[in-house]
Amino acid sequence: MNKRYVLFIFSLLLLARISNCYAQTILPSAELEDKIRNAPHDTIVVKILLQQIRGLSRSIQNTDEANKLNNRAIIFAEKSNYLVGLAECYTNAAHFANLKFDATGERIYKQKLEKVQLELDKIAKAKLKLLQTENIEKENKLETADKELKTKELVIDEKNRIITSKDTVINRQKLENLQKEQLLKLAKQEGELKDLKFKEQQTATRFLFVVSIGIAVIFLILLYIFFSNRRYTKQIAKEKGRSDDLLQNILPISIAEELKNNGSVKTRYYDNVTVLFTDFEGFTKLSEKMTSEDLVKEIDYCYTEFDSIIVRHGLEKIKTIGDAYMCAAGLPEPSSDHALRAVRAAVDIVIFIDKLRTERIAKGLPHFNIRVGLNTGPVVAGVVGTHKFAYDIWGDTVNVAARLESASEIGRVNISHTVYELVKHDFSTQHRGKVMAKNKGEIDMYFVN
Repeated sequence: MNKRYVLFIFSLLLLARISNCYAQTILPSAELEDKIRNAPHDTIVVKILLQQIRGLSRSIQNTDEANKLNNRAIIFAEKSNYLVGLAECYTNAAHFANLKFDATGERIYKQKLEKVQLELDKIAKAKLKLLQTENIEKENKLETADKELKTKELVIDEKNRIITSKDTVINRQKLENLQKEQLLKLAKQEGELKDLKFKEQQTATRFLFVVSIGIAVIFLILLYIFFSNRRYTKQIAKEKGRSDDLLQNILPISIAEELKNNGSVKTRYYDNVTVLFTDFEGFTKLSEKMTSEDLVKEIDYCYTEFDSIIVRHGLEKIKTIGDAYMCAAGLPEPSSDHALRAVRAAVDIVIFIDKLRTERIAKGLPHFNIRVGLNTGPVVAGVVGTHKFAYDIWGDTVNVAARLESASEIGRVNISHTVYELVKHDFSTQHRGKVMAKNKGEIDMYFVN
């Protein structure tokens, strides 16, 4: 009962010690490197690195740093043949490979871990065998001592028999003295036997102690793996949500859902869609006056504002081609006011560019001028590509919208007659008459005032 109580108390202390190790704070990089340099040997270096890795592993943001430290720990553990530390390093490496979805790396480290565990098992078996051999030797010694005692007892009995046959007091005294000496020797031998049995009990207790530690460590490792898997399952679900958000940012929401559910998107025909094109005037000359970095930064600033404007008016961004920006209203969900919303967005874009041009001129900086063209008509829409998806539209409506943009003037919104018929009651327009468009002949065009 006392032994079980001692083992129970020790297990509690061990759990507290391990919990304390996990609760230690993460060392700063400088302090960590200083401890590694001052370590007396490689085994201590491995223990220092593993302690830091445990602290870092509590946060998903520190996984990469923990993985780097674990690789260093593997080098020192392999160099010093520190099998216990190497087993934990390989366990961590397999875990990090699993986080990165590296099935090959995870399998390799698990195979290495199995080899280390086999070596540890061999060492444990060898120690157990040595312990059994020592116990057998001690038992043999005990048996020999018992035989010697029995022999001595027989000698004493014989001497007693001889002494009893003598009548003299002297012989009796000598016999008594001899008996006392024998009794002392017997007492001494009994004490030695008790010491041997006590040592044997201590050895057994140590063995149970080591087994208890091993079981406790395995239990804690399994518990850690269980909660880690739970945490990473939640993290995977979170990452899936982020990927869904990214897909919906690339494609319209309904198109993204169709792509996720079916693996492909059906091409759709739309009767009435308003297509909007913008283009920067004199972009090539302007690029000669600005550095590549400033030019890209300026275009990104403009396109970001364009994105905000078309989202505000319910348009769908199709694509950008260099300094050209293309969007459409009335898809992927058809609507009756697509032309009105597209013209409003075009006017807001022109107002934004006018304001930006005024600010840059006041600062003596190069500036953009913009042309805008809109056309309404039927289009075909769908997703192209299998590696990098892109939502695009095709049809003569798109080509005519591009021609209207080319035929527009700086800071003006140029619309076709089809668009004009849909917005004439909401916007003041200026009829330009029939204007020649490349490969399209003469087209009725209007400026929106």
